[in-house]
Parts: sequence; structure tokens; C-alpha cells
Amino acid sequence: MRSLFTAKGQLLIRIVERPGVTVRELAEDRFLTRRSVWGMIGELRKAGYLMVRKDGTVHHYNISAFGLTELRKLTEAADDSTD
Repeated sequence: MRSLFTAKGQLLIRIVERPGVTVRELAEDRFLTRRSVWGMIGELRKAGYLMVRKDGTVHHYNISAFGLTELRKLTEAADDSTD
């Protein structure tokens, strides 16, 4: 089912699976450049989907309550369409 989601959607799912994940880890996991992940993260943060925790120069990302609610809606809609 994960293949139904855009790259941003896949990043959100990965962040749910691994709270506190870094851009580097996301890039390696999704076979993307750090720059492309950084851009998607920026858009998701501006939209309110993510929260960031800074640890020196490293940023750790978690999904926000709003982001989790929206992701649940999408996955439920996808599940309903397969019935």
C-alpha cells in the first residue's frame, strides 16, 4: 500500500515508524538525496505535519498531532477504496 503514496507521504509514514529520525536517515532509507528530503521536510513543516527537535546541528523529526490525524484519514481512505 505504501507505493500509493507520494514521496512526501512515504516520508510521513517513515517518520511515524521511526520517531526522531534525521534527514540523513530518511535520505538513506528512501534512496533520496539529503537535499530533496530537506526540501520535502521544509514543506511538511510549513504545512504543520511535522515537529522538529534540535540536538546541536542535528534535527530530529516527529509527526505532529495534525499530521497524524491527516495521515490516518489518508490511510483509511486508501483502505476503503480497496474494499
